[in-house]
Parts: sequence; structure tokens; C-alpha cells
Amino acid sequence: MQWFVVTEDEQLGPFDEVELKRLFESGEFSDSTEVWREGWDKAKKYKDIFLETPEDDLPPEIPPIPLDALEKAKKQRKIPTQEEVKAPLEQLSEEENRDNSPNTHLNEELHLDISEPEVDEEVGTS
Repeated sequence: MQWFVVTEDEQLGPFDEVELKRLFESGEFSDSTEVWREGWDKAKKYKDIFLETPEDDLPPEIPPIPLDALEKAKKQRKIPTQEEVKAPLEQLSEEENRDNSPNTHLNEELHLDISEPEVDEEVGTS
């Protein structure tokens, strides 16, 4: 696809898309400079074609939360006190310490018998 750069004085091109982008990225033209290609009725700003996301591609805007609903939610929400948060953590910490003691199965040593196996002399002799 061939592109043309439209300035106040002249129309430059044709450029392929890679060349066109390189010219704009190098600062040769500003992002508001217009470009045109065959099949278009009129030129469009470079930034509108290559830099901005078309509005159709954007997700729908999230409506704001009504203030009365926000206030109601704040009143219904109970924020735990420091003691309410701290107690379960201390209990969990005690359980972890109990589980990590040397008497638990997790920390038992593995004993392997690595002595020479006994050989039955009768087996294998004829």
C-alpha cells in the first residue's frame, strides 16, 4: 500500500508503510501532519491513523458508583480491629512452630541401611 504525506505546500510520496512510519518517528514530520492513500476521499492526520486507538476498540466506560450506594457500602463494611487481625496470625504462628518442631514427621531423619547385602553362597553355584 502506498502512502503520501500532505503538507501545506505539496504532496510527497509515495512511501510504503515502513518508510512512512520511519519518517514520522525520526521527526521529519509532526504527528499532526496529514497522510493520504488511494481510495480515501481526503487526507487524515498521521496520529489518527497510526497512534490512537479507535474508539470502537475501547471497552465501554464504567459508569460511576452513585454516592448513596457508596456511603451505604462503607457503613455496611466492618473493618476489623488490630486485635481481630492479630489473634488468627498468632494462632497460625503457634501451629507452624508446633509443626516445625524436631518431633514431627516432617523433620524426622531418614535412616538408610547402607551395609553390604548378605550373599547366599548356595544361590548361583552349581
